[in-house]
Amino acid sequence: MSVSSYLVQAGLMSVVESQQINLADFVAEVTELQQQLREFVQQQQPAVQWQYQVPELGEGGACSLFGQLAAEPYDLAATLGGNNPTNFAFLQRMQAVVNFYQQQSASDWFGIYQKRQVSADVLVKLAYFGAPSRAEFPITAEFAQISNNS
Repeated sequence: MSVSSYLVQAGLMSVVESQQINLADFVAEVTELQQQLREFVQQQQPAVQWQYQVPELGEGGACSLFGQLAAEPYDLAATLGGNNPTNFAFLQRMQAVVNFYQQQSASDWFGIYQKRQVSADVLVKLAYFGAPSRAEFPITAEFAQISNNS
């Protein structure tokens, strides 16, 4: 998909136009970053984090209690169906993307989530940098009502 098509489909073309951003320059910058990302990911072989600490959940399970970590780490291998070469290569690519973003940004936290069927549909954190954070987010209307992460 082209950058211009993405901007149209995401409803962001009006933002580009309202900010008087030169579309050709913007597309060129995004294309250059995409190429840098491709090269970075191909060159990287980052460590894969199969387990990570997660905060305890607050009352009702909507918010994480930062600074209070759960006794058991989250086991990503169990969620993905095992520690196998396919999952390893996938997580290595996700971690490479996270590493690239960390290198390019001034963010304190960034993560990649994917929709998965666990006990129900959830977003599962595959790779991240920053403070410990929740591993799964339910994809339900009820959770969206009580969470600031939806």
